[in-house]
Amino acid sequence: FTDETPRDYHCNLGPDGRRRDADERPELCRGTVEFVATKEYMVRDPMPAVYFFLIDVSMNAIQTGATAAACSAISQVISDLPPLMLIVPDVQDVYTPLQTDVVVQLSECRQHLELLLESIPTMFQNNRTAESAFGAAVQAAFLAIKSTGGKLLVFQSVNA
Repeated sequence: FTDETPRDYHCNLGPDGRRRDADERPELCRGTVEFVATKEYMVRDPMPAVYFFLIDVSMNAIQTGATAAACSAISQVISDLPPLMLIVPDVQDVYTPLQTDVVVQLSECRQHLELLLESIPTMFQNNRTAESAFGAAVQAAFLAIKSTGGKLLVFQSVNA
């Protein structure tokens, strides 16, 4: 399929053979670019962004500081994110702990989330379980967000 490039998108090349405006155009210099779709491209109204975090609290993750680093990183970027902590103890028969209200608005639980992120590293500091429940955690996250969709961010530590 041939598509005509709009005239205002053309740009001269620099001495290095790259477009002179490459660093100014995110679609040319970033790994991921999100474009806002106009009404004619939408089948339904856009849904709010859903972010689901999985944080490794195994012994190795706690001892190496990976858990604390993940919680700290999440704390720094939660301005528009709606998380909630869920624990699924059965890794053989994975299920979603809540049938409804798995996804909540950040404005409703921000203080609780900040306290949770502060306490997770110490909450699991005596954990002596070396194995990770990574597969079960991903499966539970999928079950939790399959009806709404969303982004799954995994903070996993591996003892090599």
